[in-house]
Order: sequence, then structure tokens, then C-alpha cells
Amino acid sequence: MSKTILVTGKWEGSVEIADPLTIPQVQLIEAGLATPEKDKEGKTWLSAYDASRVPALLGCVTKWNLKGFPENLTIENFPASPRKASNALVNFLFLELINIYTGDNEVPNE
Repeated sequence: MSKTILVTGKWEGSVEIADPLTIPQVQLIEAGLATPEKDKEGKTWLSAYDASRVPALLGCVTKWNLKGFPENLTIENFPASPRKASNALVNFLFLELINIYTGDNEVPNE
């Protein structure tokens, strides 16, 4: 099974995320939760966060249907610019992974 996520913005379209997740997929998500190391000036760059999360996206998204995205997506060709739009997409999709990872937290109306 999979969960379809609609994407708006620069790369509009949809992605399909594996649901349920496998142990290897969960391990990729957990690796993406770690805070990247700071540089010599004490800064953590957005690209460091993205680099830790994109492998989880690549491992958990079963189908990419985003306008302007490469057909055979890899870490080497994942769009990283413009930075603001790329980081927003990575964060949005990673949050969707977290939602599947943690399970349904919504309480239905009774």
C-alpha cells in the first residue's frame, strides 16, 4: 500500500509514500532525525539537514510525480536549488514520513 501526498509550490504534483514502512525505511527516517554537526563557526546549514533527510525520502517514496523532477531520482540529482523551495519540499515530505512513522495521532469525532 501507499499514501498519496499532494505537493504545491515550485514542484507541484504528488508523491506516493510506502505505508506501512519497513525496518530499513524506518532506519532511514531515524537517521534523518539526527541534528547535523555544526561547522567551524557554529552554524548548521540547511543543506546538511536536507542531506540527512533526502535518503529517507528516496527510500520511502515509491513514486515521484513532481513537475520538473528527474525521472530516476538519486541523491546526486535531487534538486537542491533554489534553496528555500528545495528545503521546504524536503521538510514537507519528511514531515509526511514522520506522520506515517508515528501512526495516526488524530482522534476521530465520536
